[in-house]
Amino acid sequence: MDRQLLDALPFAVLATDADGVVVFANRAAGDPAAVIGRHVAVLLAEADGGDAFAQAFERLHAGTEPVVRWEAGGADPEACAVQVQVAPWKHESDTIDGFIVTATDATESHRTRDALIATGLALSTSIDLERLYRGVALQL
Repeated sequence: MDRQLLDALPFAVLATDADGVVVFANRAAGDPAAVIGRHVAVLLAEADGGDAFAQAFERLHAGTEPVVRWEAGGADPEACAVQVQVAPWKHESDTIDGFIVTATDATESHRTRDALIATGLALSTSIDLERLYRGVALQL
């Protein structure tokens, strides 16, 4: 039943060992044969986040943060923006046995945000022009 629940999620869920090698991947993560056995940093590097995982790995091992989040692939407007979250997986002890990694497609939210910013800029420009026209009219 756990597998069915994880496969029903619309975002990728990966479980790794303590070294970051993928030992489980749900359906949204892609073909299990292409994912399981690979290091998660290599998979995330394909989405522009490999270095970010190495930093998250260190911060989680140090215990400075319970969860680390970042976005990958957002710099290229044609690329898929991915929100990544990594949490330590502890099985009945305080030692880290592995990591749970989730990756969510954030492309649509980025497009919506960009559209809202563009609309706001367009509105602010028209408001400024209106003020300018009023100011000029008052001086005439």
